[in-house]
Amino acid sequence: MYTLTIPLKAISIGLLNISQIQTEYNFKFNTLSWGVCVPAVCRTPSIDRFIRTLFRLSHMGTVNRQPEIKIQDCQVSRTPPGNRTGLYLLMLSALLLVVITTICTYFTRKCDTSKSNRIVMKIVSAFDLRSNAADLMSTGKDDIKVMHGIRFLTAFIVVVLHVMFINIMATAGNALDMNDDFKRYASFLSHTSVVVDTYFMMSGLLLMKSFKPETGRSISPFKMLLKRYFRLIWVFIVIILVAVTATPYLYGGPLWPKYAKVEKEACEKTWWVGLLMLGNYVSTRDICMQITWYVPADYHLAALSTILYWLYQKNRRGGQYLFGLVTVISLLLPGVYTFINKLDAVTVFDYETIADNRKYITDAPMYVYSHIRASPYFVGLIAGYILSVYKPTNYRNVISTVEPLTDCYSLQKYSILCFTTVMALSGGILVMGPAYRFREYNALESAFFAALNRPIWAALMAAFILLCEYGTLPLVTDFLGWSVFAPLSKLSFGIYMCHYFFVMRLTLDLRTPAWHDLFRLVQDSLGILVVSSVLSLYLTLFLESPLNNLVALVLKTKSKAAKDNTAKIDAATLKHDSLKDNAINNAATIEEIRFTAMKNEFRKENTVGNMNGIDNKGYTAEANEEVPKSRETQHCGMQETEWRQDF
Repeated sequence: MYTLTIPLKAISIGLLNISQIQTEYNFKFNTLSWGVCVPAVCRTPSIDRFIRTLFRLSHMGTVNRQPEIKIQDCQVSRTPPGNRTGLYLLMLSALLLVVITTICTYFTRKCDTSKSNRIVMKIVSAFDLRSNAADLMSTGKDDIKVMHGIRFLTAFIVVVLHVMFINIMATAGNALDMNDDFKRYASFLSHTSVVVDTYFMMSGLLLMKSFKPETGRSISPFKMLLKRYFRLIWVFIVIILVAVTATPYLYGGPLWPKYAKVEKEACEKTWWVGLLMLGNYVSTRDICMQITWYVPADYHLAALSTILYWLYQKNRRGGQYLFGLVTVISLLLPGVYTFINKLDAVTVFDYETIADNRKYITDAPMYVYSHIRASPYFVGLIAGYILSVYKPTNYRNVISTVEPLTDCYSLQKYSILCFTTVMALSGGILVMGPAYRFREYNALESAFFAALNRPIWAALMAAFILLCEYGTLPLVTDFLGWSVFAPLSKLSFGIYMCHYFFVMRLTLDLRTPAWHDLFRLVQDSLGILVVSSVLSLYLTLFLESPLNNLVALVLKTKSKAAKDNTAKIDAATLKHDSLKDNAINNAATIEEIRFTAMKNEFRKENTVGNMNGIDNKGYTAEANEEVPKSRETQHCGMQETEWRQDF
């Protein structure tokens, strides 16, 4: 099977004459992409003559009698893609995880934990399927319930967009219908990258809540960053392994060499960059799986936020000033970069950028650099601080202070008004982005919009969450806070990371032209969402949760060991000081006994002296003075011992 492209000069389809060969959204009608099956013995010159003859006999033959034919890739049917050892090892590892988890779950259920080794039992309990499933289903009293629905629905929107984009990359047979639909919904589709800013905002919000600023507890930056790294890296490792070992067996159509093969080769080349959390800065065009640019960006912003909060705990006033400065810089950087490089106000998604997304999207600093995408994260930090300090359970329904009889009605009225305003402004952000594409370019205007559109979007999403928590918004709050969304939201990261394999499998295995249909697009998206959720559930229960439990166990054990060492040192010091106290007290007791004996002897001698007419009052008084001196010495010694002990 050979994949080839045929450039054309113009196209005439039926009664429709298309004079322009490129639409306003960069959809090109001047190139055909064909996949042709020929005998394996055929060579390039023979294929060229065959395709020219086939083209002249088709309805396109009158367009260009001498087309330029480019033969790109060749695939031999039913030929094994290569060494399958990596795939077999991956499947064996997946099965081994299930076996280990099953054994550990059975052991924790049947065995007496009191008679087991404590460390071994903790390690085994980390793989307990029941407890990990309970954690997945559980919700805390301080959970922001509406965020469960928002996180899952955001993941679904991402899946729908990627299904649409992969169909555009495959070039549907009814391309004119696709162009009409894209034109009809372009005001919303062309600036959908702000959906990812919702993820950034929620990530910052949850990070701030994990700091628990209302308690004033100190955090350990090293532990926080280590936990964050392992929270993100396990699924990332699986994605790399699947891309390298399994993708040759997932796709096999004519489009495989053009798209999927590129993903496999990129992962083989830059997998180590991804593990170092540098994929969005180093070799961005060759990043392993394009959707993974979010992972290092999220980690960088979490690391910066953790350090800022740690400095804030050391010096509150200085930390506030520093956070304000960093936030202002994050607002200015996108605008400054846009102004200096004369860029568009937004990264507009059209046919050209989607078809060559590694060039126009993942290799674009405005899209993937962490410091350019930082402002929505800081908006989330602010929202998280508000929700942590001013608990919604204590400040529920505080939007309006009205009379009790009209309280419920008035609160709903103000909440609905605020909700309508937030949705209108959010729609304005989506519409205004693509509008800059068709305006006369103004560098200052583009820089201004580039600096503010993402933080404003994040602020609107944060305001919506605050509105649901502090206001009374009927139906919407109940729906987003539905208990079904609680476990699904915890699977949303896995859905985001896994769905792209199924999206590519859906289209790149085609042997016939794709067909664009909105209903079919939603149907395919729902199917991919379900399959991705199942895979994310497997990764969560059998990989992520057990390994994260082990990481937490190691960090807790080290912390406990350090505390035990400190306690041992304190106990040894206290014991040493106690021995000193006993020695001093014993010495004081001996001195007191000695002086008591001397006193009795003096009394005896005084009695004898008085009988003999000798006056010993002066000596007796001197002896009596020695006793207080000895007691004073003892008191001073005790004071010194107490000081050493306190020190």
